[in-house]
Amino acid sequence: MSLIGVFPTLSRDSLLSDLTYHKDINENLAGIIKNDDFGHLLFYGPQGSGRRTRIRCLLNEIFGKGAGQVHRVTRTLTTDSNKKVEYSMLSSVHHVEFAVGELGDNDIHVMQEIIKEMAQTRQLNATEGGKQFKVIFIFEADKLSLPAQHALRRTMEKWAETCKMFLCVDSLLKICDPLRSRCLTIRVPSPTDQEMATDLKLILDKYFGAPLSVEDINPVLLLSNGNMRRALILLEVYKQQGSTSKRMPQSYERIIDELVTTILRTQNKDSILAIRGRVNELLTRMITGSVIIKNMCLGLTNKMPPHLHTAVWALANEYCYKILLGSKEIFHVEAFVAGVMSIIVSNRSINGL
Repeated sequence: MSLIGVFPTLSRDSLLSDLTYHKDINENLAGIIKNDDFGHLLFYGPQGSGRRTRIRCLLNEIFGKGAGQVHRVTRTLTTDSNKKVEYSMLSSVHHVEFAVGELGDNDIHVMQEIIKEMAQTRQLNATEGGKQFKVIFIFEADKLSLPAQHALRRTMEKWAETCKMFLCVDSLLKICDPLRSRCLTIRVPSPTDQEMATDLKLILDKYFGAPLSVEDINPVLLLSNGNMRRALILLEVYKQQGSTSKRMPQSYERIIDELVTTILRTQNKDSILAIRGRVNELLTRMITGSVIIKNMCLGLTNKMPPHLHTAVWALANEYCYKILLGSKEIFHVEAFVAGVMSIIVSNRSINGL
């Protein structure tokens, strides 16, 4: 049976003590929840670093195995303007979890409805020495609109005793200061290659009884770039093809390689227009502007003279930061492309370009 896509979510019933890396963070989290008077928590860090895993382990520590018994719920909300909004979430008797990216422009209405319902419903075992509160786990909270963030902050204050928020974001830059100040922020960095290799070997031993050598693990570590979720999916892909020696680039990576070739070959207005169309295609596939710029930068620096690397990476950092602050990613990716072309034209006399 193939586990592709399911591999990263095999251990929903795990506890913090079962996790193999970021031991200091795990111990701090265990200390935070010793008493029920802890506040709202805001987890941030790169994708695949283990933020959601630690949140789910935290839920298991607080509520027991019941938190892992989730089911998908789909509901319809009617707004004040009689507009019907359908949304889905994962729910247990103790908590709900949903992704903001699926809500779109209706985030403020759906979020207020979910919080109100959760906060006004008492735990069934509250009078028997159980927990007096429920938890709302909001994934991609940095995609909330500014009005929705302010509404969330007001709601958090109103229902603080009966409803606690666990927010998960990639970066704090898009979280407004009033909302951030109501939460305890917890940074979860990417695991090191050594930590990832140890985890991957444990998973293979546990589920397949087929240990891999260091030579087999290294290609996975190289391609995953600190993203444990991607490493697990790659591991399943390599297991299916029977070898880690075969390189299987993702379709978006092939497109970005083509864009890099275009940038290096011709630097003019027509090239920028052609690249804009391919970038739009990537964005519609849900490949973020930051990922596009990062992969472009890696491809460019592999083919450019070393003394130009600093300028290209500085440009990439500038526009990745602007993407976090703005809303139109295509503008910033296109500006990055134009900036790299300007660097190439300015250094036309350098060998290799």
